[in-house]
Amino acid sequence: MTVEQIPVQVDGNPLMFDSNVSFENLTERLKLEIGPQRVIAEVKLGTDFLGLDDEAKIAQQPLSKLGPLEFFTKEVTDLLKDSLQLAPRICESLALDCQDVLAFFEKEEFEAAHERIGEISSLVDWLLQCIVSLQSYGDESFKTLAVEEGTLVDSVRAMEKILKELHGHLSSQNYGPFLRILLGEFKPQIILWKALFEKAATSWTPRSSKSET
Repeated sequence: MTVEQIPVQVDGNPLMFDSNVSFENLTERLKLEIGPQRVIAEVKLGTDFLGLDDEAKIAQQPLSKLGPLEFFTKEVTDLLKDSLQLAPRICESLALDCQDVLAFFEKEEFEAAHERIGEISSLVDWLLQCIVSLQSYGDESFKTLAVEEGTLVDSVRAMEKILKELHGHLSSQNYGPFLRILLGEFKPQIILWKALFEKAATSWTPRSSKSET
């Protein structure tokens, strides 16, 4: 029996897929289709753009059960340049979040404190992934990026140690040591990252790809 084919728009061009393929499998196939130099930047279902939570909810749904799908892709290097413009603002926001967490604990608003800590954790994960991608796609100079306070590589190592300690104290409800590290070590590292990202925004260049002839 012939399986019905359904069109999926990718950057304005229709590609045909089996109607029984799941959204998750479709996404993986598209990643292979567009190649390593491009990434899926946005997904639109009907008239709505999907967030990560939305995509997770429909991951196993077949195309036949979904409405019209449209994918928008972007060059990795362009996406990273956009991230470099955003990263310093995120670092600035994280520094302010540290003060908010302190205020929440002082007022014994523990639920609000934990929610804010969760948000901080997610943003730091995003920044770490950004750094990994910048290293992967950038030229060698990015690995030695430094400001007066230190190098990027040393700062990442320091941050990983700080995050481990913060997690340990939070899990054990040792809020005093947690706050001391958050304000005395984490916050200065985030301020350092802001300076490093600002420098990278003016100096980062993608690794040159030599095409074989």
